[in-house]
Amino acid sequence: MPDWTYQTVFRPLLRQLPYTAAQKIAFGVMGRLGRLPAGRTIIRLMGHARPTNEVRVTHGDLNFISPIVLGCGVDLSGQAVSALSLFGFGMIEVGPVGEETGFVATKWDEAGVLMPVGASCAVQDLCDALARNPVRGDVQVIARLVVESQDHGGLTSVIDKLRRFVDGFSFDVRTECSQEQFAALLMRDIGLSFLIVDSQQADDPQWDLPGELSFDGIIVESDRTDDLARGRLCADVVQKIEQVVARISGQREGLVIAAGGIRQPEDALRVLNAGADLVMVDSGFAEAGPGLPKRINSAVQAARLSVAADGDPDEIPAPQRSWFWSVLLGMSLFLGGVAAFFLGWTRVVLPYDEEFLGMLREEICGLNDRLLPFMSHDRVTLAGTMLALGPLYVSLGWFGERHGMHWARVAVLASSFVGFLSFFLFLGFGYFDPFHAFIAAVLFQFMLLGLRSSLPPVDVVEFDVQNSSAWRRAMWGQLLMVLHGGAVLVAGIVISSFGATTVFVAEDLEFMRTTREALLIANARLVPLVAHDRASFGGMLMSTGVCVLLTSLWGWQRGRRWLWWTLIGTGTTAYATTIAVHWWVGYTHLLHLLPAYGGLLFLWLAMLLSRQWMFEEATTRAAENGSG
Repeated sequence: MPDWTYQTVFRPLLRQLPYTAAQKIAFGVMGRLGRLPAGRTIIRLMGHARPTNEVRVTHGDLNFISPIVLGCGVDLSGQAVSALSLFGFGMIEVGPVGEETGFVATKWDEAGVLMPVGASCAVQDLCDALARNPVRGDVQVIARLVVESQDHGGLTSVIDKLRRFVDGFSFDVRTECSQEQFAALLMRDIGLSFLIVDSQQADDPQWDLPGELSFDGIIVESDRTDDLARGRLCADVVQKIEQVVARISGQREGLVIAAGGIRQPEDALRVLNAGADLVMVDSGFAEAGPGLPKRINSAVQAARLSVAADGDPDEIPAPQRSWFWSVLLGMSLFLGGVAAFFLGWTRVVLPYDEEFLGMLREEICGLNDRLLPFMSHDRVTLAGTMLALGPLYVSLGWFGERHGMHWARVAVLASSFVGFLSFFLFLGFGYFDPFHAFIAAVLFQFMLLGLRSSLPPVDVVEFDVQNSSAWRRAMWGQLLMVLHGGAVLVAGIVISSFGATTVFVAEDLEFMRTTREALLIANARLVPLVAHDRASFGGMLMSTGVCVLLTSLWGWQRGRRWLWWTLIGTGTTAYATTIAVHWWVGYTHLLHLLPAYGGLLFLWLAMLLSRQWMFEEATTRAAENGSG
């Protein structure tokens, strides 16, 4: 689930339960989603967290799609590995698994989640869970093994059971070990191998890897001062890890993975800057939310983009870039909205409308003195939606796609595709509008040209580094905007269905002081004409809802003032136009206008909650932040 749902809804609820119970509920649901193709699609859609090539980590023969490792104990029984592989991790650690099954007393703490360093889980349970989660993409999975005796016979049995389900193992050694037995163990076909050491041990100048043992890397954890050391979230832990990693990085071969106290991107950047190759998050994932790996990846991506690219012009002509067609599509929609607005506010009907009805404008007015005002309210409301969606496309194209933001391109294409499909609603109401068909055909070409055009390389990556109070408020704002976008989409579906079927609601007929049957008797083509306006408005609402929903899901980022101004400006335009025309024609039924009043309130509240965070200066491609 995204941060906006986790921080605002699920985290407060889950914190009321014992951690083990909350863990089973949260990861149980997530695991079921991750095992289904449709569920994985939902996770991808909600999170949009696929790591980019800029954050890939290569160390010798080892290759990780992200510098972030999910530490063991978070998803204790490994029931959601397939789902977690979509969250932006490069590696997932499961377990811990001991030579004997132990009881895990993981619990909530004021600062996060505390996990006993000596705990272990049942080997067979873990094997069964991993067997149910075979789809992991390019994400590596390792199992943490707790070595508590010098007799490695039991450990060998554990490895034999697990190795067909995992890519390697990490060894948490609690006793003095026989180097010969350990060397024999590592010579087996176990894949990746990592040795876990605490920061106090690693900081000892005399410490080195045991003898000639060969590991792919070490995992440096915080000091184990008590039985609940793993998972403590505090600045001291991060500072200690940072100091240790800075001392040992580059002194020995193999990966260095820093673990402990990582709860926000700033913590991860610090230890990566200190020399760590990968950073492990555990309790921070439960504290900050599932969006933490995506936020860290954004920060790392910004740091690793070549500074030399700042001055490189885009040599590909604008018409071969998708942003050009998104801007053109948006401008065309806006100009169409302007024309529709003035038509709907003045004459209302066009000559071909009169030809379709077989009546002049004056004759239509003679049928019912409120019929033209009703049609005016439909057409001006449609125009207001076009006046909002057009600038939204322009803004996403110019500020988003032009700077290589993939999410902006998908939002525009998905929205315009839905809008084009809505044209075929005329099959339900029976009125083929030639001008509407012409405009749809032109805009469809713009959409196809945008689909065939390329996206420029990413030249601006914004990221936030702290779990600040402004960020938490912005998560509430994002929740409201996602609900708002979903509500607009649902409203469009409902209105389109009315337009293609019954056409009118009770309030419409009450305003016109007539019945559907009376209108059909007066002119059998009146209802199809009104249905065309209504269905077109519904289709435009669906298109707008898709664009707002996807933009709110994927584009919510610190420092994006342009997006804040775009959303509040376009949304207010649509609602103000809708409310104004209703009052102008006298159609002021409270129940009918309530969605517009409520939508405007939702919009302003969401923007108010998010303003500080989205107006803060975003950190962008700072070489000093996590260049790694």
